[in-house]
Amino acid sequence: MNLRREARWLRPIAAIMVVALVCGAYILSKQRLEPPFQDRYALWFEFAAADAVTPGMGAPVTVAGVTVGQIDGRRLKDGRGLVRASIDPSRLPEVYADARAALVPNTPLKDMQIRLNPGSRSAPALEDGATIAIRRTTSPLNSDELLRALDEDTRTFLQALLNDAGIGTRGRGRSLRATLRALGPTAAQLRRITGLLADRRRQIPRLVGNLRRITEATADGDADLRTVVDAGNATLAALADDDEALKATLDELPATLQAARTTLQRTPRFMRALDGALRELEPSLRSARRTLRSTPGALRGIVPLPVSELERFIDDVAPLAPSVRGTVRDLGEATPPLRTAFEVLGRTVNRLASTPEDGSKSSLFWLAWFAHNVNSTISTQDAHGSVAHGMALLSCATLGPTGDLGELVNGVLGTTSFCQDGAAR
Repeated sequence: MNLRREARWLRPIAAIMVVALVCGAYILSKQRLEPPFQDRYALWFEFAAADAVTPGMGAPVTVAGVTVGQIDGRRLKDGRGLVRASIDPSRLPEVYADARAALVPNTPLKDMQIRLNPGSRSAPALEDGATIAIRRTTSPLNSDELLRALDEDTRTFLQALLNDAGIGTRGRGRSLRATLRALGPTAAQLRRITGLLADRRRQIPRLVGNLRRITEATADGDADLRTVVDAGNATLAALADDDEALKATLDELPATLQAARTTLQRTPRFMRALDGALRELEPSLRSARRTLRSTPGALRGIVPLPVSELERFIDDVAPLAPSVRGTVRDLGEATPPLRTAFEVLGRTVNRLASTPEDGSKSSLFWLAWFAHNVNSTISTQDAHGSVAHGMALLSCATLGPTGDLGELVNGVLGTTSFCQDGAAR
């Protein structure tokens, strides 16, 4: 073998090898080959069915539409599919214990991907290799499984319906697209409604739990409830004893309010007139100072009188006469209704505060106890506001099979055996 003669082929062979290495690296990069020393952490997802999941094909794991990892393993455990995914910590640093995952098709050919909701920061973070349980995952439902769950007649009818729908929509792609686009706002509203219904479904267990705690607390405090009811009964009885006086007071209250309303309506006019009168008095007050300074000399000598000062004072006071007359007239008209209003209010207060001759308490005393008892009755509350207590007392005679209530209970529950024999008598 002549090395010099064969050495001329070394350069083409080296060039071919370099091109092969570049092409291989490009192909491997498009196949999502991960470097062996890349930092990743793994999570296992437990699904009821993991069909069409093929590891190693670059099936992505997405969060809000962004790829954060890919599926790289699958196995079976206790009749459930376990799918392993490697997550890039630079894109998703942590996944929390309340995370949720759904297995959804990526293409019409059912290339599957995992849609991940990483959860909230208030929950603890999952460790490397942790498993998200099946109760927090969902799997797609295949059409053949849906048809298999139906009976034969329904399955035949549904197949015929789908075939007829295909015939009816053939060649109407644009019309169907326009129809679906017009249904966009309706779909958004339906999504909002379903979200509200889901939130209501979460709130109902909480409401039931709170109601249970309230019922248990009420059952423990039945003696206190009985005391509150007795005190409320005494308060209402005390108010009922003075119903005539209270009725008379309430009868006079509309006239009192009407008089007060009339008085208040006339008050602005009186204030405007008073303001004008005071403004007119300002020049007179300035002249009165000079008049008072001249008064001591006039009193001492009597003669001569300060005639010029008196003339100026009279000239300044004379224009105020019309305003003063109107003010006095309005004040005189407003005084009787105001007096009547205060007299009625005085009698009302006297009636409420007076002590009966038999030595019992006044109405104001029982009114304060009534407010206290009402506050005690609704002192328990939850997130929906105050909760009023109540207690129903029934006897076996009422619940007996011959009574109307017993027939109703027997019709609903199918029995009235919670009353012992002879208890109804």
